[in-house]
Amino acid sequence: MNLSCPTATLISLELRSYAASDPLLVFKDWNARMIAEDGKTRHMILYVGADIMLPERLQGALECHVIRARGGSPARLFIRSDIKYSLFIFDEEEAEEWESLARSLKHRERVPVLRKSDDFSRLVCDVRQLLGV
Repeated sequence: MNLSCPTATLISLELRSYAASDPLLVFKDWNARMIAEDGKTRHMILYVGADIMLPERLQGALECHVIRARGGSPARLFIRSDIKYSLFIFDEEEAEEWESLARSLKHRERVPVLRKSDDFSRLVCDVRQLLGV
């Protein structure tokens, strides 16, 4: 799927399935470079939750790339993928479920997890502390 927007970088999402239960997500910018490896951002954060403005706010406050999934199948795909996340942020209501999934995966055992709070300043401070930014 290609999305075109004159004010944003073109990003494509490819879903390749090597086995029915093991899909692999690949994020590429318009130059077909891996976003996490483009040298512009040191950290990739996955936010699973309802706040549609949080990724933009976090990217503005920190020099990180933030991907948002509302929940359900997309969130499971992002968590199970091989994308090298530095941090997971989960809404409080479903944090236990998503953290349990992440901890059950060998490649996600050590990825730090934060539960989103309503205090944005506190969240930014916690992210900075965990990631060293």
